Amino acid sequence: MEQIVLNVASLAQLDEQLQTLSQQYPDLEPARVLVQLYTTRNEKAWIVAIHQQVQHWLPNVPVVGCSAMGVMCPGAFLDADTTLSILILREANLLASIHSVAAGEEREVGRRIAAQLLSEHLYLQGVLLLATPVLIDCGNLLRELTSTLDDIPVFGALAGSHLQPASTCVFLNGQTLSVGVAVVAFYGSALRISTNSYLGWQPFGEMMTVTGMDGCELVSLNGKPAYEVYHHFVGVERDEFFDQAVDFPLMVHRDGKLIARAPVAATDDHHLMLLAPLQEGDQLQLGYGDVDSIFSDLSYACDRVHDFQPEAVLAFSCCCRLYFLMEDANAELSPYQHVAPVVGFFTLGEIDSTYVGDDVLNATIVTVALSELPAVSGQREPGSAISTVNTSRNLNRIKRLMRFISRVTEQLYAANDELTYLASRDELTGILNRRALMARLHEEWALSFRYGTPMSLIMLDIDHFKQVNDRFGHQVGDEVLVRFTTLVQKELRVNDLFARYGGEEFIILLPQTRETEAVALAERIRSVLEVQAEQPSLPGITSSFGVAQWHGSMVDVYELLQYADRALYRAKQAGRNRVEVG
Repeated sequence: MEQIVLNVASLAQLDEQLQTLSQQYPDLEPARVLVQLYTTRNEKAWIVAIHQQVQHWLPNVPVVGCSAMGVMCPGAFLDADTTLSILILREANLLASIHSVAAGEEREVGRRIAAQLLSEHLYLQGVLLLATPVLIDCGNLLRELTSTLDDIPVFGALAGSHLQPASTCVFLNGQTLSVGVAVVAFYGSALRISTNSYLGWQPFGEMMTVTGMDGCELVSLNGKPAYEVYHHFVGVERDEFFDQAVDFPLMVHRDGKLIARAPVAATDDHHLMLLAPLQEGDQLQLGYGDVDSIFSDLSYACDRVHDFQPEAVLAFSCCCRLYFLMEDANAELSPYQHVAPVVGFFTLGEIDSTYVGDDVLNATIVTVALSELPAVSGQREPGSAISTVNTSRNLNRIKRLMRFISRVTEQLYAANDELTYLASRDELTGILNRRALMARLHEEWALSFRYGTPMSLIMLDIDHFKQVNDRFGHQVGDEVLVRFTTLVQKELRVNDLFARYGGEEFIILLPQTRETEAVALAERIRSVLEVQAEQPSLPGITSSFGVAQWHGSMVDVYELLQYADRALYRAKQAGRNRVEVG
């Protein structure tokens, strides 16, 4: 495998480069050659002219590509507007296709593409997918594609445009689509493909809930218009929304992973336009670029790529990173260029099915390592991949600022966590207080009601506690309460909830527990308290218990509490130090 990457500065220069290439490789097989073309010049005439030149010097070789927010070209990074690569395979084969997609047909097109790819050849090793954003739901197409292809990696990106997100295009062999996808399948028994992706953006601020979606428009967060919430925190105005908003994507927490969503526009009705939909109920925060995280993730990703020992690398980086890193954006790419030739572009969305198999990414960089040779062990020292990266003074200043923000944010989170904890605890005993108990009781009630699972409750009261206070004083009374809670807690399971309900009255909430089990626990606790000998400084104590189990005919949690309270009253009336059932 070999990859040659060219900076297309002019058609005349490209003509000379392609002529030289055709002389160096006179016997190229079109099925084993792929030309990739990425350009910020979203002009059909320019794309067609380049395709014609390629066909003149490299007949029948597929030319695939798309419009871009920026291109990755060695020697002319950020200055070039068009890059072209020629990927030459030894034994592997390629199959390229382009597909028009109408809104609502994404799943069907995804199924059709997957069926075609699996029927053509054996040893399908990976799929390059280039798609136009906004006007179609690429996530739905990707879901169908990846679900059919199973573990075969799908990688690529959404096309970009500086005009507006909807004015992008994908193309293959001179055919240009403003709404559609271009696909390249890689086949070969010896072909190895590995994808890597990382964010480097960190969540911060309030956790918010998606409460309204309309297609790819985020309607509301926490019940408020999405743009108003976003503007409140970030201050981005609608007239220059895209350029300002790309630095602050939304960070979605889903299945233990962070997925970024960069808003690309604010609508007249104060919605946020996204490039891929969210789900109502999704939890998200705002995100910011953390330079330390970016380069820490880069180090790990480069180590993986070096270990893979690629012959060619494809890279798809979100335009968020270009806007954030600016002239230092090359610092993320130059380490890979020391390993193998790199081609790629800055995108409006990234695709890596090995990270998220059914969704489009934002604010991410995806690298794809390819080789037809086996890897040889022991080729490098860990971390050596980024030892040559240099960054500008401006980025170093941003790095220090982001470090400051990160540390302050960590302190605020820690303080907020502590306040949240303290607000839920009884000051004397350290167990849950009444407010926290009622919140959890409502949650467990809802779960039991929904799934029909058992739930029981024990209400317990220290016998003759008023006499303890009257005889020994309130300080000793407090010590008795602390001792009581310690003894009870030792008998509880991990998922049992223990709370001070008021004064000397306590409640044990038992999820997934039947009445017979609750009675057995109450009896065990009663026995433990009864056998505790009176200490010199503390009197011995006993307790009375009322047990009740939730059942479907109960109106609300207060009825359950009432049943337990009545049982506790009967226990006291019957002589105390006993367990009664409601």
